[in-house]
Amino acid sequence: MRLLIPFLLPILSWAPVPVPVPVVSKPMVYDAIKYSADGQGEATKKTIERLGIPTIPAAYHGGVDWNQDGTITETDRRQFRKWVDATLPLNATGPAMMDYEQPWWIELNARELDPERLQEIMAVYIDALAEAQEARPGLQWGYWGLPTMRNVSKGWKEQGLSIEPLIARSGVLYPSAYDCTPGENSSDFKLHIQRVLEAVRGRKPVIVYLSMRYCGQDGDRTKFMPIDELLANANAVLQATWTAPDGTIHRADGIALWDPYIWSNEEDWASLDRLHADAFAKLHALASHLEPGTPAQSSPGSPSRPGSGDRGGDP
Repeated sequence: MRLLIPFLLPILSWAPVPVPVPVVSKPMVYDAIKYSADGQGEATKKTIERLGIPTIPAAYHGGVDWNQDGTITETDRRQFRKWVDATLPLNATGPAMMDYEQPWWIELNARELDPERLQEIMAVYIDALAEAQEARPGLQWGYWGLPTMRNVSKGWKEQGLSIEPLIARSGVLYPSAYDCTPGENSSDFKLHIQRVLEAVRGRKPVIVYLSMRYCGQDGDRTKFMPIDELLANANAVLQATWTAPDGTIHRADGIALWDPYIWSNEEDWASLDRLHADAFAKLHALASHLEPGTPAQSSPGSPSRPGSGDRGGDP
């Protein structure tokens, strides 16, 4: 595989480039709630419909790499196409997300990584993007969590490590601002999104994923952060900017709220629904009150309203 990388990446880079869509003056809020049973989220769905909040369709558990083994086979491609055909209209437009963490996530978040190994990993991601773009060319495909904090860190930059080829082929970038520690951490997320915007350089929309739960608390995913902390994190990533050499100011195009029902007991689903609905209303109000940007402010536009879809899993 390593011998093929110098030849494979240039070939894959000829995949069709998603067409940019018009710029909007205010950031958008997106729905990324993961439902696992019928009847969940009735209040939330009414709220997002009332507020005009679109849903980002999501292919979990590897996206095109259906069994998440690091090798995309013809069987994987058929399974992915089957999911696409069952879930997404032929003329679907807007952002679409693939959650492809295993088996690469540890290496992609390592302090040090062999450059050739990084190229090998990116070749698989780019191959999957090309497959998704061919299946539904009207959608703007990207990967949850990329770029990670490590991918745009000073340490990686000093080593000459970059996921630039993957950024160039993505239709949308979906970095995350998941909070693992109670307290004030919004400045860390603002810095992360500033670095992402610098890496993207205004070429692609950036939609930041937020979670209502603390992550990594000894494996406990049941603890919710106060709504004020969620709003502070949202405000921080939406206030993050990167100024291009020509003076153009770039910001994130939107935020997406993600949360799964599988981390809550069934008797708590009704209260979880109300919590989601309230969070969407407050995030929408926050985004609506931000100062409009100039036409040249953002990356190539915020994606239009997408369809919906969910294959299960956890970004």
